[in-house]
Amino acid sequence: DLTLRLIADHPGQIEFARNLVLILDRSGDQKAAIDHCNAYCRQWPNDSALCSSLAELYRDSEDWQSAEQTYRRLLGLGQVRVGAWRGLVTCYRNMGDSDKVASTLNDWLAEDPDNAVAQHLLAAVSAEQAPDRASDEYVREVFDQFADTFDRQLSALEYVAPARIGVLLEEVGLSRDGQLRVLDGGCGTGLLAEHVRGFASRLVGVDLSEQMLNQATDRGYDQLVQEELVAFLDRHVGAFDLIVSADTLNYFGDLEPLLRS
Repeated sequence: DLTLRLIADHPGQIEFARNLVLILDRSGDQKAAIDHCNAYCRQWPNDSALCSSLAELYRDSEDWQSAEQTYRRLLGLGQVRVGAWRGLVTCYRNMGDSDKVASTLNDWLAEDPDNAVAQHLLAAVSAEQAPDRASDEYVREVFDQFADTFDRQLSALEYVAPARIGVLLEEVGLSRDGQLRVLDGGCGTGLLAEHVRGFASRLVGVDLSEQMLNQATDRGYDQLVQEELVAFLDRHVGAFDLIVSADTLNYFGDLEPLLRS
C-alpha cells in the first residue's frame, strides 16, 4: 500500500515502480506483477531493469513465447546481454526448438566468443567438439551466479545428500572423534560441513566459485580454498585422511585424473 501511494504521489519515480514489481512477485501475485511491469515498460520503454524483470516474470510463469519476445527486446536495449542470451536459450529449450537453441548460441558466441557458458551449452546441444569435462570457467561462472539462491533452491528440492554422507561415514565405521584430516572437494556453500565436522581435526573446503565459498565462510571450515579440485589434490598428495564430495563428480567426464590425484 505504501509503495502504491508513493507511485501515485511520484508517478515519475522509476525506483518505486521497480520495487512494486519486486514486492508483488515475492508476495506470490505473479499476474499483478506482470500487469504492472508491462505498464511500467510502456511508460519507461528503454529501462533494461524493468524489461529484464518482465522477461523473468514470463519465464517463471512458463509463458515462453512472451518471455522470448521480451528477452529479444532486452537484447535490443543493449544491456543485460548475458542474461538475455541465456534467457532466450531457456525459452527455446522449453519450446522444443533445438534449431533455435543452436542458432541463438551461435549468435551469442559471435558477439562474445570467449563466453564459457555459451561454449559449454553449444557443445552440449551439438555434440561437436564436446569437451572432456565442464570447463573451469563454465563451472565458476554458473555457480558464482547461483550462489545467493543455492541453499534455498536445494532446500525446496529436499536435498539430503550431505546428511546421507554423514550417516554413511558412520556406517563404514568412522567415529566422530575429531581425528581425521578431511577435505570437502567441491564444497560449494558448505552444506556438508555440519555433517562431517565431527570427524575432523581439520576440515578444508575447496571450490572453483568465489561466491559459493563466500557463503561457506561461517560453516565450520578451518580453511577454504578457491581452486580446481584436481590441481589442489596434485599439490596436496597424502595431505588428507578422508575426502568427501557431494554433487561434484558429475562435472567431470573422465574421472581417472581426479581419482589418480
